[in-house]
Amino acid sequence: TLVRGVGELQRDSLKSVKKINTFDKVGIKVQETDSTFKDQKVYEIKRTSMNSSAYVSLKNQKINKGDTIQVSIYVKKEKIKSALGLRISGVYPNRVDAIFDLNKGVLKGTKSKGYFENESASIHLINKDWYECKIKVKANIDQVKVIFGPTDIDLGIGSWESKSNTLSSLQVTLPNIAASENFNALQR
Repeated sequence: TLVRGVGELQRDSLKSVKKINTFDKVGIKVQETDSTFKDQKVYEIKRTSMNSSAYVSLKNQKINKGDTIQVSIYVKKEKIKSALGLRISGVYPNRVDAIFDLNKGVLKGTKSKGYFENESASIHLINKDWYECKIKVKANIDQVKVIFGPTDIDLGIGSWESKSNTLSSLQVTLPNIAASENFNALQR
């Protein structure tokens, strides 16, 4: 799944991103907490402005055209109104987005554009405080990037990273990323 050479995804495997410094941060403050979940470090990510975009972005990962990409991330359920935006992106505007409502434990929806097809997303309660959020899609391109962050549940699915009415924050682990040429090989 993760880095082989300079950002090439290994096929038919699953591996966790290990370092937050492999990500770009836009309008987000990232702080490592003292906690772990499922043997992974937990980070608090918080919007720093309501007037600009805010997200964390994994740099481009090389894949084989036509591969299915699956991204999963663990997110702690918050006491305040909170949501997670998750995107697998190619060259703009090609992407697939999902928004997860963490208060209700439901998927708000997905939206794809361009070179992505057969998208699906899910949210599952792992224990009383943590959800696993997943997005899976067939990518008809040769590189992708993964983008995620806290969002306002009232924003549109394709624009979850834009300005917001709240300075929302989340506690998350870093994403797990898998690539396979077989769409059904990547299951829960």
